[in-house]
Amino acid sequence: MLDEYDIIATFNTELADLNANALRKTELGYDSLQQAGQLQQQLSDYYRELLKEERQGRFIDGLMYKALIGLGVIGAAL
Repeated sequence: MLDEYDIIATFNTELADLNANALRKTELGYDSLQQAGQLQQQLSDYYRELLKEERQGRFIDGLMYKALIGLGVIGAAL
C-alpha cells in the first residue's frame, strides 16, 4: 500500500509540474498576444495619421488646381 502511495505521489508531483509548465507557456502566449495587439494598434494609428495627411494634401492640391483654373478663366475673359 505504501508503494502505491509513493507511485501516486510521484505521479501527482509530475502532473503538477506539467500543469505549472503549461500555465507558464499559456502566460507567455497571452503576453505575446498583448504585445501583438499593442503593435497592431500602433500600426493602425500610424496608418490613420498617414491617411489624414494624404487627405489634407489632396484637399490642398484640389484647391490649388481650382484656383489655377479660376485664374485661367479670368485671364481668358480679360
